[in-house]
Amino acid sequence: MWPRLAQRADQLFGPNSSVGFAVEARRNPTEQPSRRRRVDRRHPQGTAVGGAGGAGGDLTASHFAQYEGGGHAMAAKGIYETVKQAIQDVVAPDLERIKGELAGARSELKAELTAVRAEVKAVDDRIASLRNEMHAELRTVNARIDALKDRLDEALNIRERLATLEAKVAARG
Repeated sequence: MWPRLAQRADQLFGPNSSVGFAVEARRNPTEQPSRRRRVDRRHPQGTAVGGAGGAGGDLTASHFAQYEGGGHAMAAKGIYETVKQAIQDVVAPDLERIKGELAGARSELKAELTAVRAEVKAVDDRIASLRNEMHAELRTVNARIDALKDRLDEALNIRERLATLEAKVAARG
């Protein structure tokens, strides 16, 4: 992104503009300051600002007041709009690419979510089937237990009757 922004700033403001210097400095933050481009930013009246020390030396507060009061606020606003447009020219395509990637990721996620939901439904159906089988087996076991209970009750009744008969036979004889 930085090379394109620096290139666009050079196209709009020229290769020695302060905007180009700022973009270049941002792009190469580890580069030694002495190797960076030295920019002679000029006041409209030709006075150097922070550069190599031009004809009039550095600006004073009165120079800044002159610059701001001299109708240059509109020029600053124009520069702001130009820089804003340059950044949008560089960043907007990346944003559109990112939006496209997000849309693709969203559709992939939806497809994946649909597949997971289908798998969960299949597992739920299998669990319901196993539950039904288990209930059927429990009913069978309960029926067998009830049958054994009935046979045990019958065996106990027979034993009681046998004990009663044995007691009667022992009393007679």
